[in-house]
Amino acid sequence: MSTNNDMFGIVSRPQHSVWVHTGSGRGSSYVTCRRFTVVQEILGDAIEYKEDAAKGSEFWIKKSGLYFVEYRDSYSGGNTSFGITRNCYPELNGNETSTTITGFSSVNGVFKVIAFVQASTSATTATCSTLINLKQGDVLRAQDNTSNDGANIYTSHFKITYIDQF
Repeated sequence: MSTNNDMFGIVSRPQHSVWVHTGSGRGSSYVTCRRFTVVQEILGDAIEYKEDAAKGSEFWIKKSGLYFVEYRDSYSGGNTSFGITRNCYPELNGNETSTTITGFSSVNGVFKVIAFVQASTSATTATCSTLINLKQGDVLRAQDNTSNDGANIYTSHFKITYIDQF
């Protein structure tokens, strides 16, 4: 079990979690992959967080199981779409013409969108989240259409928590 339970079965603080916030642009090569400035929390070893100037923020799954994943972002200029992708990574898929380079809206095929949101008004902060079974070796990313500009803990964050083995 990945969480601590009291004698009544109430779940308390997770043992495996990564929480980052304060958006800081995107990868220089993978221009739809968000980067984050602040690492708020890293607990346990089920998730490895990697920050790369060229590739953006990466969340590597080290332990198969059930995860809760949340991504919040915003755009001050109008409509935006963004989401959480799994294995949208050229080196893992053998595809060097990846949607991590060409645009989030065209994610398809071996690239999997696991959560998505479309915000249709200016200055909107929106959140997408999912409860999903992930396998060791999966890589998650926060991706957009190169427009999101949320730049603080309230308008831009990514959090992933391991729940339990499935």
